[in-house]
Amino acid sequence: MPGESEWCHGEDANPLERDEVQSATDGGRTDDQNEDADDVGVGNSTKSLGLSKDELGSKGEEVVDHRAQKGTDTNGHSHHHVVHGVTIPRTSRKGHLSRRYSWSGVMMNTTVPPPTEQQLEAARRVIGDYLVPTPTVTLSLRGRPVLTKMELFQPTGAFKIRGALAAIDAALKSDPTGAVIASSAGNHGLGIAHAAMLLGARATVVVPATASAAKVKKLRSYDIELIQHGNSYDDAQAFALALASERSIRFLSPFNDPDVVAGQSTVFEEMLHQAPELEHLVVSVGGGGLISGSLVAREVHGRTDIQVTAVQPKNSSALYFALQGMTMAEITHLPTVADGLAGGGDDGAMTNAIVAHHQIPFVLVPEAEIRSAVRECVEQNGLVMEGSATASYAAITNNLINDTSSRVGFIACGRNIAFDLLQSLLAE
Repeated sequence: MPGESEWCHGEDANPLERDEVQSATDGGRTDDQNEDADDVGVGNSTKSLGLSKDELGSKGEEVVDHRAQKGTDTNGHSHHHVVHGVTIPRTSRKGHLSRRYSWSGVMMNTTVPPPTEQQLEAARRVIGDYLVPTPTVTLSLRGRPVLTKMELFQPTGAFKIRGALAAIDAALKSDPTGAVIASSAGNHGLGIAHAAMLLGARATVVVPATASAAKVKKLRSYDIELIQHGNSYDDAQAFALALASERSIRFLSPFNDPDVVAGQSTVFEEMLHQAPELEHLVVSVGGGGLISGSLVAREVHGRTDIQVTAVQPKNSSALYFALQGMTMAEITHLPTVADGLAGGGDDGAMTNAIVAHHQIPFVLVPEAEIRSAVRECVEQNGLVMEGSATASYAAITNNLINDTSSRVGFIACGRNIAFDLLQSLLAE
């Protein structure tokens, strides 16, 4: 297995029940952070009471005729990029969401519950009104056909516009004249700015001074109040929360918000329509909004047969270590080109509880592999993906997910990479 990736697949029902900690060192990290990751595993999710198989994305259902019939190698792998259908039915899709999320041993923030059926439906509606479904494309990654959800085609360059639309729509329903504030590493802020423009809301976005120059440049093009504060996402969030309290306006977390998670769940729902043959989804993880939305949608729509693997940069793996019982203050972060996944996380966040409930495996990807994957995406597939997306790309191409046979897919979650950084990665 290339690099020093960590495959995490323990069988404990509660990933926080650990008897031992192994000691190791790794350039600035604590000993606990370098222990072998063997606690977060695959378990049987609570049985879904969602849609029947003939209603949505059933395994084997023919939604559109999108499979390649030619151009295969001796292993049956397609060399061509296959575009899957993008037409999504607008009929109501109601399912039942489990309320049994819990995170034993850690105080969960009970003021932030998982999304309700009503919030999921409201998110589908507003996203359907303002966004065109992004395609699911079959790419050939080192000869392996991989289903790729092209969220990098969103108007803001990343999937976060979905959660932003859902959250601002909900905020305006409760207070039509109200304003919102958000903290962001960049992409959530872009989503908030674009959604505020579409919905006519007043928005303030706080980003750290270390935010991607490409994302900050785009943010400046919107009619928002943009504040750069601190040297990390945590600094920006603390400042935004204080400002929200001072101004008595709603703070929109990029992950710990049920409307945001409801919005992100539509990514997975679209994939189910476009590629029902999906067997294993690989998801890049920062604070956990996208993977939580994916897990909620998987359960609501009765597709718990689809395996989900979480991917984080080895240099910044907050959620993985939080699931082992560490507090955010105890977690050390190193620089990563996957800046959209860096830092972040809240102790006791709703997303932590959702991920822990589903007991999915985590893969921690070395920085060198994320960097080289940015270059490979351009050279081999003609696509610009930011490091947040290539973390999943690298996990698949280097088989860090320990799965060579399933119909695997990942979410190309964003394209917002600074031009100077892209140039340097292409030259490596």
